Amino acid sequence: PRIPGISGKSWPKTIPDAEAEKKAAGAPPEKWSPEEIAAAKAHCTAVLSHIHAVAIPQEPIREGGCGTPAPIQLISIGRDPEVALSPPAIVNCDFAEALDDWVAKDVQPLAEKNFSNKVIKIEVMSSYSCRTAYGRKGNKLSEHALANALDIRGFVTAGGRQAYVL
Repeated sequence: PRIPGISGKSWPKTIPDAEAEKKAAGAPPEKWSPEEIAAAKAHCTAVLSHIHAVAIPQEPIREGGCGTPAPIQLISIGRDPEVALSPPAIVNCDFAEALDDWVAKDVQPLAEKNFSNKVIKIEVMSSYSCRTAYGRKGNKLSEHALANALDIRGFVTAGGRQAYVL
């Protein structure tokens, strides 16, 4: 049958026809391929083996152009002290590695200098979220949409001091 007002279009479409139309339009596939998932998990295992992190592997996330094939729920990073993320964050392993490095090289030295204590908790406002970046032209995806960002509310030191991000 034909739909009035839509020339050349027939209805209903088959699922293969709809998938072919999406692919032709440049839409990302609805799922990660088994090869993409395996490669991402192997990369993640390698990354996590050389940083101090407590992480729980999660199922692949794919929402249009958003997601990651090997997300983790990041519980804590660092050692001496271990820094808890509250609540735990959904991120990718490369981000976990960058966060571990940032906390060790920047956050902890500043906390010791300014508070005479190390940070033991990062208060998280948001992590993975399929959304665009505010203020970017063309509605580009936020790094949150790729599990590659974290919004931090504040930090808590071993002495109980709190520092909030304004």
